[in-house]
Amino acid sequence: MKFITTSFAVLVAVAAATVSAQQCARAIDEFAVPNAAQTHELVRMPGTRTLVISQMSNSVMVKAQYDAEERVVDTAAHSMGLATDGLHGVTLSTKFNDRIWMTKEYANQLIRVHPHGEYIGTAPVIEQVIPIPAPGKGPHYVGEYGDYVWSTLKESGHVVRINYNDINDYKIWEVTKNPIFIAQHPANQKFYVSCDASSQIHVINPNSATTKVLSTTDNGGAETPAGLVAGPNNAVWFVTAGTKDKGTGKFGYIDTDDNITFFQLTIPIGKDASLLHLAFDDQQTSKKNPGVWLLSSSVIKPDAIDAIIRVDFDPTYTHIVHEEIAVLPTQGNKAHRLLPLEKRIFATELATSRVAALNYTPNCPWLV
Repeated sequence: MKFITTSFAVLVAVAAATVSAQQCARAIDEFAVPNAAQTHELVRMPGTRTLVISQMSNSVMVKAQYDAEERVVDTAAHSMGLATDGLHGVTLSTKFNDRIWMTKEYANQLIRVHPHGEYIGTAPVIEQVIPIPAPGKGPHYVGEYGDYVWSTLKESGHVVRINYNDINDYKIWEVTKNPIFIAQHPANQKFYVSCDASSQIHVINPNSATTKVLSTTDNGGAETPAGLVAGPNNAVWFVTAGTKDKGTGKFGYIDTDDNITFFQLTIPIGKDASLLHLAFDDQQTSKKNPGVWLLSSSVIKPDAIDAIIRVDFDPTYTHIVHEEIAVLPTQGNKAHRLLPLEKRIFATELATSRVAALNYTPNCPWLV
């Protein structure tokens, strides 16, 4: 499938800027992907110019090829089983070269896939199928940690850890509704689970049968933790989406002793943003300032703004020094996931069969 793109010049709201909005205008391109009711997660295949994107409503893997300017130039759709399987989570494997793990939320399976990322027309191959053990149901996120794959089981309210070398070696923890993401803390090595419906984050010691519970509404926090990732400052970072009536504009991190530090957006159209996901640039290769990308979305609050937000920090990540927001051209698209590349930051649009991409303007740095 050849791509269709719409390009927009986007005025970026800035805080304490010393250059004009005209100088800091950036472009967002929206690239069409094969039609589906729900376009979800994405990764870049190492050593290629290929994105792998999951479409849950029809259980299709989309492979999207991009050029040197990171513009999508071609796509191909590949069925990954029954249309009702609920293909969702996708993550790169570090154990198996050029492989990915995916979840089939409705088929109740984890799968290891050779996507053949170098050739978008080549059909992906499922190399391993791991059934979710009872009473678990509904794998949403998947991540590989050592010899184990971990998954949030959204439907049953559990977290599972399975040894992919011996699927009988597994452990299940009960958590509150609804478990969404898992991240391993870079300092204490425990696992943290965002549970959006209960506004809690569970802390799992792999050697324990119980979990510790952190509330995201205490001490000036906010409801509905969603995106959660390991990040800089030796911390696990997360965002909060709020409710169907009110966004939050709040995100934060958890230190090694489980203390939560919150930050509040202050830019006018971002201070009540419904934050769904977050991502960091590659800390080893990025030339940008210390900071985080945030995704505001209309998934939970239908009239929330769909936008990519950049927040720059001081080198110690203790205070915000700059904020900017780029509004996605198509609103109400239920912006879903972020993926930073070298020249662009990609965002999937769950409801529109598109991916948006904000370019980095070389002579217009984020921090001004």
